[in-house]
Amino acid sequence: MTNARRIRLGAMVSETGQFDPSPEVTLGLATAVERAGWDAVYFGGHVVVGEAEGAYLLPPAGERQPHGIGRVILDYPFLEPLTTLAVLAGHTSRVALGTGILAAPLYPPVLLAKMAATVDYLCGGRLELGLSTGWLQSEYEAMGVPFAERGAVFDDVVGALRTLWQDSPASYSSPHARFDGVWTEPRPARPGGIKLLFGGELHARALRRITEHGMHWWARRRPDLEVEIARLRVALDDVGRDPDDLDVVVIPSRQAWDPPLPPGWSRIDDVIDMAERYLAKGATTIVVGPAFLAASLDEIPDAAAELATRFRQLAD
Repeated sequence: MTNARRIRLGAMVSETGQFDPSPEVTLGLATAVERAGWDAVYFGGHVVVGEAEGAYLLPPAGERQPHGIGRVILDYPFLEPLTTLAVLAGHTSRVALGTGILAAPLYPPVLLAKMAATVDYLCGGRLELGLSTGWLQSEYEAMGVPFAERGAVFDDVVGALRTLWQDSPASYSSPHARFDGVWTEPRPARPGGIKLLFGGELHARALRRITEHGMHWWARRRPDLEVEIARLRVALDDVGRDPDDLDVVVIPSRQAWDPPLPPGWSRIDDVIDMAERYLAKGATTIVVGPAFLAASLDEIPDAAAELATRFRQLAD
């Protein structure tokens, strides 16, 4: 496969699969993929989880299965992403560190700007802030944020972030975020501010967010990815942004629309097959849960190295 674009391999280390989500496992996964040559480490999570979302309790170790879309484990120890990335910054030196994904309306915008800028400053500009409106209504109720207004709150949060990272003094006024003549240091280490990724469906409002706020797209996975990327590239060109600078993040997993897995294939074979198909559709970053590549933690480093080697061959 010939691909002139810069393609990347990322690790979703917040998904620990059959392993206990302990600090040792989290750090072990992150450092293993960096040593293996992966490009990025991402971390997602929830503030709280309510029973209304079809959640369930965590099965005992050894009996765990990956949970499905729209289901959340009630007693899973979801670590706060930015706090965790601050710790991972001290144990890594090269990989990008990203949230995948943070429900931005749940965070006070000024505090979120400060936290993200601090992590980016400490890790030397490696932070990528993946943001979305979120979907767990119980989180909004617990945080006192109106669920029905989450789209408008999201827009105000992102506007406040960009203002605080660029202006000194900074002033901003909107229904859900306002400040006047304030300074906040340190600034993000990356010139122009922290890289932002929007997670969600590519409806008209999402297109506007990506084009106006200089965001990239956390697409996860979808059968119409090629068509959606084409729409996004046109929208970026219309506002004077270079479509070739767009980063499209996909988390490949076998879906109903995919062909069946050939007999005898390994998990790595499966990931490479899906990665090649998504890259051909226009994805640029493929994110994989390294915990699902092997049956034991001791096997993760070798599996991560094998996947990295085979992934690089896709760009040749």
